[in-house]
Amino acid sequence: MGSRGDPEYKQSCPASVGGTAGIFEWSPLNGILSGFAPGERVGGGRGQAGSARTGDAHGNDGSNGGQCTGRDGGVIVTTGAGVEAGVAAAGVSVQANVGYGLFYDGGADLSGDHVLSGAAAVYAGHKVRSLPGQRNYPVVAGAYAGASLLTVTVTNGHSAQQVAGPFQTYSLNVGTGPSGFSIQFARGGRIWEVSVTAKGPSAGISVSSVTTTTTVESAAAGCK
Repeated sequence: MGSRGDPEYKQSCPASVGGTAGIFEWSPLNGILSGFAPGERVGGGRGQAGSARTGDAHGNDGSNGGQCTGRDGGVIVTTGAGVEAGVAAAGVSVQANVGYGLFYDGGADLSGDHVLSGAAAVYAGHKVRSLPGQRNYPVVAGAYAGASLLTVTVTNGHSAQQVAGPFQTYSLNVGTGPSGFSIQFARGGRIWEVSVTAKGPSAGISVSSVTTTTTVESAAAGCK
């Protein structure tokens, strides 16, 4: 299996489109359409999209806010669902979460944004079909399906611009019937996220490594 730096797997950071809207104007469908692009084989010509505003994979477009200071971070609260099943040679992972994030930076103060994150990937042998395009070859082991009651994510990202992804996300999912839990670690460049999820109805156990992305719609200016 190659690494992110290998030519076979490496894809360029995305450009994307977006704007500013209030909570009643925000459209998850528009976010999905603008934030996700289809992927083919790993390393194929069709890349991935991340932020809902023009910029690089971490939203550093210089359109608003000050320069992030390198201190502080944020908390994101979401709910969602996921299904995974696979072995080393073939598998599928579908995960989606929607919620809100609050971020603080000593040089730009407090900012907040709606977030929609997730991924859908199917792989068999050397072929991968995914949204977004995978930066590394996806891997799923085990089988799991369930709904998230509450996910709390802690990140060193200081604004939604910085947590737009893409991220390589490593997950452990455990479902025990009426409840369960998940633990995730995600990293994209210098930005990391750690998530803990309390599950509702869920069943199975899975571990996975999948590239995910986040669409954001600005509710307040943040640093870049």
